[in-house]
Amino acid sequence: MGGTYVDCEGTITYTYLYTDCAGNSVDWVYTYTIVFNAPENPADSGSTIACADEAVTPTPPTVLDSCGDAITPTGPTMGGTYVDCEGTITYTTYIPTAPVTASTGYILIPSYSTASGKSG
Repeated sequence: MGGTYVDCEGTITYTYLYTDCAGNSVDWVYTYTIVFNAPENPADSGSTIACADEAVTPTPPTVLDSCGDAITPTGPTMGGTYVDCEGTITYTTYIPTAPVTASTGYILIPSYSTASGKSG
């Protein structure tokens, strides 16, 4: 077995040697070419909540590799623009795949009500 397979891409070759009774030989080679297909980046999603305390870490979507196996994400990283009861809280999950890394986010948008009943 030979080839150039490294980091999810390349070739795998199988070589067979045929030799006749006179000592003449020829090779027959069968080659698999492995092409890395990066997973599709799942669509971001989000919710509107009344209070930042309702923000819980969301469950990330399932992402499959080229072979149909689930990829274990890293994260999440929490961020956003939440200040003084307004803004967004984002959770970004990174999907490690060679040779690229994709990310997906979940955005929570807290809303509030004032004493006058107006909401923002």
